Amino acid sequence: MLRRRFASMTALALAGTMPGVASLARAEGYPSRPIRIIVPYVPGGPVDVIARLVGDSIARSTKAPVMVENRPGAGSNIGSAYVARAVADGHTLLLVPGSTLTINDALYSRLGYSPSTDFALISVIGDMPLILTVANEVPARDMQEFVRWGRRGPCQVA
Repeated sequence: MLRRRFASMTALALAGTMPGVASLARAEGYPSRPIRIIVPYVPGGPVDVIARLVGDSIARSTKAPVMVENRPGAGSNIGSAYVARAVADGHTLLLVPGSTLTINDALYSRLGYSPSTDFALISVIGDMPLILTVANEVPARDMQEFVRWGRRGPCQVA
């Protein structure tokens, strides 16, 4: 099941990059040098794997070398700030989950970049569902029951 889901995510990743890559490739003289995809997470994780698959697809489409560079740290803010300071010529790309550009703004007092003004979306590569779970002892079996249970007062599991 996990392998099938990964294959589906990979297909989504590759298909998702094609419209953005095709638009970039039509720009006159682009790319004029190697393209770097910055991943603000450690090598070998899901974002890194997807970046390498996307990088291969971009390299085939543009006939330009593509390098994936990991710059982890500070909840993905180090790599994100690095791309925000890079020359805005389309040769340095940032591949992150949407949460990096939405949640981090609320979590950190100084990001080193502005999520709303320092980046331009090229393509949505995939969609990852999230699952909310609770301990078996919690007397809720769906979201509505969970909210009612939480509103009754201090949440304690027996």
